[in-house]
Amino acid sequence: MTRYGSLKKTAALHPNRYPLSCTLCKGKHPLRLCSSFRAKTPEERLREALIGKYCINCLAVNHRSANCPSDARCRRCNEKHHTMLHIGENTRRRPAVPQIQSWSEQVSSDDALSIDASDPGTETRPLQPEPEEGELLEIGAETRPFRPSQRGETETRTFRPLLQHERRGHKRRLRRRQAHNPARLETRSLQLHRASSFRAGLTNRAGRVAHSLLPTTAILPTAVVKIEAGGRLHLIRALIDACAPTSLIARDLAVELKLEQTHIGGQRGCLVVLRGRHGTNTRISTHVRTINGYMRISPTTTLDSDLAAPYTHIKLADPNFYKSSPIRLVLGADVYSRIMTQQVMPHTFGQFLAQGSIFGWVLSGTARY
Repeated sequence: MTRYGSLKKTAALHPNRYPLSCTLCKGKHPLRLCSSFRAKTPEERLREALIGKYCINCLAVNHRSANCPSDARCRRCNEKHHTMLHIGENTRRRPAVPQIQSWSEQVSSDDALSIDASDPGTETRPLQPEPEEGELLEIGAETRPFRPSQRGETETRTFRPLLQHERRGHKRRLRRRQAHNPARLETRSLQLHRASSFRAGLTNRAGRVAHSLLPTTAILPTAVVKIEAGGRLHLIRALIDACAPTSLIARDLAVELKLEQTHIGGQRGCLVVLRGRHGTNTRISTHVRTINGYMRISPTTTLDSDLAAPYTHIKLADPNFYKSSPIRLVLGADVYSRIMTQQVMPHTFGQFLAQGSIFGWVLSGTARY
């Protein structure tokens, strides 16, 4: 009994030794004992081992070849792979070069053979492999002149790969033909232009991607409003928030402005009189809630002043909207419809939404920094 037969019999008697089934035949034995695996060619075995993620050295499935504990090597070349995966010269299906003479010498010589379909050399030749480097079908051995058969009307040609000196000569001819090709010279400038355009497109695309990855901050709608208090007009920076049900003011700001405090329904508040700006004489009175220690920062960080450049031709409600500063007054939904107008600036003027109000144009949106 051979060693393979002995190991195969042992695996059949003790299937519990191999908890993982064979990926080819689903049998309880390792891959190296699989008859289907052994019947394949070395190239097909290597493909199955790579697809199944087996160890190339011992064909085990629980580790890779880099961590293989086995010291065994290929018995043919002593390299780190299994003997059944060895691909030697005798396993490659390549036709041998029958003679050293060039093809022209073979054709012109008196000893050139006349080959037809009945020649046993052509009938027993294996399937012709794909041409490798140097084996060019359009100028290669199969399309060179041949001697027709004298026995019948059919004509056949043998496959012969180019010799080394023939490959070098073909490469030289190909380079000379490309160097003297007028069409190639005429399109050189076009090729350079396309290459530069492609690189420029990649650069622009990379710049857009890099810009999209920059952090963003929100530009909330803010306005510098006029408040009547103590017989004077005070300029106070306020946030216009349509989602706030009522207007809010910080208690310390109400004290600074000396606004009259009120107690309605258990809530402290005060009366605020707003005045329009930039030629608008609108006067709005509203009751706002007072909150201890109320303050918001908008925007969260100071941005580039160039953000205001597209809006220098209009009257902004907050000319310094890009500067991070505290806000202690919020104008909510109770006065939103009275302080906002129906004017909207087209987006062609800048990246922010510009809405009209009695205090000027209010900007909102997002900005990257």
